[in-house]
Amino acid sequence: MQISKRLKSIRQSMGISQRELAELCGCSSSFISQIELRQTSPSLDSLARICEGLGMNVIQFLSKKAEDINALVVREYEPRQFLCTWESASIEFLMPAEAAAALTVLRLRVQPKGKTALRGARRSMHEIGHVVQGKCSLRLADKSVRLAAGDTVRLDLSTPHQWINTGDSLLEVILINPNFTDVFDITTVPDAVA
Repeated sequence: MQISKRLKSIRQSMGISQRELAELCGCSSSFISQIELRQTSPSLDSLARICEGLGMNVIQFLSKKAEDINALVVREYEPRQFLCTWESASIEFLMPAEAAAALTVLRLRVQPKGKTALRGARRSMHEIGHVVQGKCSLRLADKSVRLAAGDTVRLDLSTPHQWINTGDSLLEVILINPNFTDVFDITTVPDAVA
């Protein structure tokens, strides 16, 4: 496998420029260009940082599995990889995490009267949430938005946010966002939310 072709293919499938990838992985855009043009080879540490910027690990990057599939079907009964789990909520990948694509498709499930942790991202990125079933309150910094089955919302993940099931049945939300690795649980309430 040629790392140069693999990197270019994944980067282009995600719809990001060399400069955007360089910013995500903390290197120069000329370095990314040199790799793609086969003028240099990245060290293992550099490759790991690039893979992190792409939202995958080195093994996923080097795997031909994702690039050999033209149409990927994941059946409902197949096991899913969980991204986050809390006491009464979970987020799971609907498509395998190693499937290189421009978008990540996730399913959020929150038990009745349950909630996710307060979450935020280190950089601005948008997410679309479509409520499949149930009703909820979406906390966005110091505001809340009420949503019910059939509603769709767009939010910036850098805004502290939390999904709260306000109903008596399971809340299920489909989340679509760019591949990313820098969304995290906020353990202390930031000043903007206080």
